[in-house]
Amino acid sequence: MKKFYTVLGLSPKDPQSKYVDEFGKEYPKCTEKVYFPITPYISSVIEEGEKFILYAIDSGQNEHTLRKKGLLEEELNKYYPGQVDFRYLEANLEQDTKGQVSTFKTLYETFVEDENEHYDVYFDFTFGYRPTPMTIFVACNYADKFLKNVKIKNLIYSQFNHANPNGAQPIIDITSLYLLNNLIDTLSMMNSSKPMEFIDKVFKL
Repeated sequence: MKKFYTVLGLSPKDPQSKYVDEFGKEYPKCTEKVYFPITPYISSVIEEGEKFILYAIDSGQNEHTLRKKGLLEEELNKYYPGQVDFRYLEANLEQDTKGQVSTFKTLYETFVEDENEHYDVYFDFTFGYRPTPMTIFVACNYADKFLKNVKIKNLIYSQFNHANPNGAQPIIDITSLYLLNNLIDTLSMMNSSKPMEFIDKVFKL
């Protein structure tokens, strides 16, 4: 089963954009403007008719998120009719440590809800406060190290081009950065004498 996570923005505005991958290529199933970058991205990793879970992370404290929930459901049901199991997380999106730890625990609960089921996990953190991507990294790192039934697949965000606001906006995959962080942890346990040389070889730098 595939699980997708996205953060609902807290902005009162609902702009639509045309999203492309980081190489400028269109997503075949979604070539027009949409509200959420997760919408076209999903088409790159699921099969036609495949069912999946979509978690929308919401602070539950902003009047605009109710409207965004409606937009999200309408948009995904348009492109993936009958395929989406919508679930909402009322996470604490405050920027202090307590709030982010609370968000981490909320994510953790979704990882362990059925330990007999295997999950491929995909995260979009285009929207949300600045610390949220770091919290997602921590949650993914925990899942990788302690949860055998969870496989972290991709972490993405949309890079908005302010110089061309009406143009196509690229969706950037930063999974390699996440993998680099895990590799550093592994190298520290190996007491590698030349860790940078090993990293260079892995990433072919």
